[in-house]
Amino acid sequence: MRACEDFVTDLELFHDGELAPPAVHQLEHHLRQCASCRAELETLSELRRQLVQHDSATPHPDLWGAIEARLPALDSELHTPLPWWRRLELGPWILRPIGVVAAFGAIAAVVVLARPPAPIDVVRSIDTSGRPVMVLPSSDDATIIWVMDDPSEDSGTGETPSGL
Repeated sequence: MRACEDFVTDLELFHDGELAPPAVHQLEHHLRQCASCRAELETLSELRRQLVQHDSATPHPDLWGAIEARLPALDSELHTPLPWWRRLELGPWILRPIGVVAAFGAIAAVVVLARPPAPIDVVRSIDTSGRPVMVLPSSDDATIIWVMDDPSEDSGTGETPSGL
């Protein structure tokens, strides 16, 4: 024998007149023995009577006018543009990880580009005539040699390229 919980859907279908004939026979047999299911069926019938009475009530004559007056305000609420950061949150789920990777890449690029250049390894020495010489390494395997003039013999710039 089926339990009362198994008849809940059948009660609703029976009440609406949509239950198949073999199931109607089983439900009627169950209703003869079960007072709680008979009470449930009576509750459904009472609910239907109240709904029928309620459906016959006429709405307030100005109901549509009140609704229509509120529509522009509701429309502006629904179509308020979101800030750019909120629009990104609503994007597809794949855009979020790509955005995170792009942000980290941008931060890494700023860190690398903002790093001060490595100091130039300058070799200072004195040539055979006693003048100071600076040797500057370059990236193309060439060496730049500057011979510094003596400040007491300053001709204007303070340095001249060596012809060595």
